Amino acid sequence: MRSTADVRSSCKQRDPALSRAKDQPNKPPSHRFGGRLRRFLSGRTESRAIPDGMRVYAVGDVHGCLAQLSALLAKIEADASGFAGEIQPIFLGDYVDRGPDSKGVIDRLLAAREERDCRFIRGNHDQFMLDFLEQPALYRDWRDFGGRETLLSYGVVPPLFDNDRA
Repeated sequence: MRSTADVRSSCKQRDPALSRAKDQPNKPPSHRFGGRLRRFLSGRTESRAIPDGMRVYAVGDVHGCLAQLSALLAKIEADASGFAGEIQPIFLGDYVDRGPDSKGVIDRLLAAREERDCRFIRGNHDQFMLDFLEQPALYRDWRDFGGRETLLSYGVVPPLFDNDRA
């Protein structure tokens, strides 16, 4: 087993920023990582502003909660009804897992896509579900993400393992 000192030592060897930090002892910690952060965030030169005449609604982390999604979509529709411009809903992923009705959420989002132009981004929970569909042996890991609840919402009885409770 490696000690904390060993881990720190090996990290310093691999990360030049850590070794530079000791060379700048009088600089605040924010200065030490600020240069890298500024370079990363300032790499984009084109504007990403929402155009005039467009309203964007961003919705993320639904996690199988159909009732809350339906309430939110109703509020969005009410707000958008008085707007003459273009409406752009963007769904930021993590539609499934944890909540009781992942199937209902997916069905509702598919219906929303028929109602208006929507954009969908795949979240890590959604990707894990797709990975499980290709490789069912991943179930134990996906279960810890909320995969059990997702399977139940589709009427699939999840497998039990020795350490599971029925």
